[in-house]
Amino acid sequence: MQTQSPPQKSEQTDPEKSPKNPPKTHQAIGDRMKSYEKSSRTHLDPSLPVIIRIDGHSFSKFTKGLKKPFENWFHELMVETTANLMQEFQVNFGYTQSDEITLIYTPSFDKQNRLNDYPFKNQQKLKNANCFFDARIFNVPSLPEAFSNVYWRSCYDCVKNSVSMAAYCHFSEKKISGFSTAQRIEALKKEKNIDWNTDFSNHFKYGTFIKKRAISIDMPEKYKNFKNNDQKQNVQRREFIAFSVNLSQKKFDENVSEFLFSKILNEKFLANDSPFEITEMYTVDLN
Repeated sequence: MQTQSPPQKSEQTDPEKSPKNPPKTHQAIGDRMKSYEKSSRTHLDPSLPVIIRIDGHSFSKFTKGLKKPFENWFHELMVETTANLMQEFQVNFGYTQSDEITLIYTPSFDKQNRLNDYPFKNQQKLKNANCFFDARIFNVPSLPEAFSNVYWRSCYDCVKNSVSMAAYCHFSEKKISGFSTAQRIEALKKEKNIDWNTDFSNHFKYGTFIKKRAISIDMPEKYKNFKNNDQKQNVQRREFIAFSVNLSQKKFDENVSEFLFSKILNEKFLANDSPFEITEMYTVDLN
């Protein structure tokens, strides 16, 4: 995988965007997502969004010895795994944090049978794998609820996990037991001079979003003389990009829907005047 050099420090975070004690809405979203998982155990409705939640199986052994709290090598491995899954299963949206992956199919997806075929067709591959994942697949009733799932994962679950991982690197479990997320951030800053807002990658703090974008490249010489070429000098290709974004101030609207769930990411979202503050973006090389 080819990446840009990760920044040493993230840009200063607006104090209003810093994580505070989780509001009741976060718990309510979490409860709803768990209820959707239970209700979809025997049936999936192809007319509704489908979410696949994937977790590393016994990854405590697999990740033993990695740099803490954030190992860039493991981060890149999870991003590449997510992009490969998106390519294999034709998924429009992927997200990963720690050892977790979220894939979301939108209702326009019309090949649901593939979801049932793959686990059986690839049994031999599973037996020969070096690491394993558990997965849950379920419907949510609408795209706003699909966004709620992403919001909950990135703005609450990932934030909470990253703060805890950073805190446990510097404090004993006994010392910070019972501390809220905000209290752990404060303890890191006051006692260890570590600022969670600025001293860590946004990929660690908010997770990584994976989308497909369209790019224009020079047409290979061997194709330029084709009869139906019409003198074209460029050709359109697709590539996966990975980036981080803080959605904590966002509510579901047309921009959010297009940004997350469109098949190809609109270039307007990568412009300087984009409504989304995309950071630490790089191309995912699947070759």
